[in-house]
Amino acid sequence: MVRIALIGLVAGGMVLASCSGDATESAATSAASLAPPMPDRDLSVIVLDADSAPDGTSLDATHETTAAVVNRVVISGREAQFIELPGLSAGRHSEFSGDGGLLLSLGVRFDSVENADHAFDLFLNELESEEGYGLDSRTSEKIGDEGKCTEGPNRDLGGIHERICLWRTGQMILVAGGTLAWDDLYDIAHGMDFRAR
Repeated sequence: MVRIALIGLVAGGMVLASCSGDATESAATSAASLAPPMPDRDLSVIVLDADSAPDGTSLDATHETTAAVVNRVVISGREAQFIELPGLSAGRHSEFSGDGGLLLSLGVRFDSVENADHAFDLFLNELESEEGYGLDSRTSEKIGDEGKCTEGPNRDLGGIHERICLWRTGQMILVAGGTLAWDDLYDIAHGMDFRAR
């Protein structure tokens, strides 16, 4: 989370505050309002496209509405709860298949880190709960600001064994999942994470 020091950089200059009590809170609030907004990354750059298809696969579908994105990954019947998440502002997913395997590349953007952090908990619950995918997540190599990876049978796809990474980068929740080997999936996830920053 953001911590505002009493000495801060604002618009390239230095702001010095020597305050106590309520004045400190007021100075912190003023500094926060002057902070630049977080980058509004274009999901079409972050989520894989046809030109980025993994070897042996091709693009099957891309959707850019939040409802379509949520409906693609939520299998617990809680789609309305996901669509009504505070601050949900955009979504995109792409699906690939072929002799090289299956891949889903997905991103949803929120209006603040706080709302994305809250949403991450719900997406993680979908991954782990019995109503959802029912998979035990494990901590992966570092991806994003917080994240989990897991593997197991995807009941929604007839029990196909998948590997899935779910993580938050700033104001975005990102997913890379499919039948690719871990090394290939990690490469894709790290690439998405890099483009999201």
